[in-house]
Amino acid sequence: TGFLDICEVHLSFQRQSEVSNIESGMPTLRKFIRASDWDRIERMFEIVTNLPPEDQQQRCYFRRPTLFRIPGESRSYVCARSTSLRLADQCITPGRPSHFWMHLTQFDSSRVQRPRDQELEGIVEE
Repeated sequence: TGFLDICEVHLSFQRQSEVSNIESGMPTLRKFIRASDWDRIERMFEIVTNLPPEDQQQRCYFRRPTLFRIPGESRSYVCARSTSLRLADQCITPGRPSHFWMHLTQFDSSRVQRPRDQELEGIVEE
């Protein structure tokens, strides 16, 4: 059946080129997060990476819901009422990439946001 609920998803991508700009076509977390939420997501990564070593395995929780792009529906978002972030590695090793776990739960299907068609007064398509 095509109506199975997704309980858990792991997204993992490995960059195929050294191009590190956002237009490279590679999937990135930034492409999945609503643009207006990105600043607080980025701040949370900074907080997690700057935790003292004894606290690096604790989860940091977001205070507000997070809108996450629905894969396959390029302009629609689903609301996760609970989002947490923690370091996936035991500790941060300088000079090596860090890996994180971002956990989104309590999805609110009533708050799926789809783009609205824009109507501009006085402009007519022919």
